[in-house]
Amino acid sequence: MVAEGRELVLGQWALIPHFAKAAKLPYQTNNARSEELSSKANFRQPWLRGQRCIIPALSFDEPCWETGKNVWWRFRRADAAPWGLAGLFNTWTDPATGEVVESYTMLTIPLCQTSCRSKFGLAK
Repeated sequence: MVAEGRELVLGQWALIPHFAKAAKLPYQTNNARSEELSSKANFRQPWLRGQRCIIPALSFDEPCWETGKNVWWRFRRADAAPWGLAGLFNTWTDPATGEVVESYTMLTIPLCQTSCRSKFGLAK
């Protein structure tokens, strides 16, 4: 579906970089740190090409490490309406079969330096 230069495309979560030999990667590309987009090979090309997207979502989950253990927290709008998450997309073609796969990743930003850092930072 295309409207005013925008296109609605169904894609798979976890961006497949242009250089991938297969759609299944040995590492995760679900999230991309915004401060590293231009330096990480997985995300550099989509970033430089302006392949930005909005990922429609009802919620997203994040691990809370406040207790020292991973406890998943769900974030959503108070009114339960959908929202858009910032993302990058890529169109990858399987070199073996020619299958075209649309994929995307969610952009993340650094944690604040307040109490949320101890909740949602990596476990120590």
